[in-house]
Amino acid sequence: MLNVSSGETDSYSSLLAMTASMHVVFVYGTLKNGEPNHHWLTSAAAGSGTARLLGSGRTGRPFPLVVAAPYGIPYCLDRPEEGHHLSGEVYSIDEAKLRHLDELESYPTHYNRRLEEVTLLDSPEAAPLQAWIYLWEKYTDAHLTLPFLENYTSNGDYVPKERRSL
Repeated sequence: MLNVSSGETDSYSSLLAMTASMHVVFVYGTLKNGEPNHHWLTSAAAGSGTARLLGSGRTGRPFPLVVAAPYGIPYCLDRPEEGHHLSGEVYSIDEAKLRHLDELESYPTHYNRRLEEVTLLDSPEAAPLQAWIYLWEKYTDAHLTLPFLENYTSNGDYVPKERRSL
């Protein structure tokens, strides 16, 4: 983990310079450390790209984060200014890793992806930066009745794609 306060970088501006040629992504669900799809970020399989954890983060705007049945999938609904400022992790990733994550998230047919402001909590400046976040636009009114979460944990309820019935 890159710890800005430990001297691994001189300042927040050094962090920004380091990530200038990379993409920054904010993950809030099954891609987080300890969750069932985290291996999509850490895999070194040929062509899957590289990722580096920058630290814990929080969205600049609130969003509704819900867990939908029957597969326990966490969805960040594309409905900004409702719900909570989401807790998650911020990664610097290359273009190959972004394409790899797009495959998992079925972008752009299932999720949309756009840049949103997130704050790196481990940074002394706690300055905001722009990060890709996967948002679900195809929600229904029923999804808005589910509890809105601030922080997702699968608790073993998530069913990976390969184990879902068609």
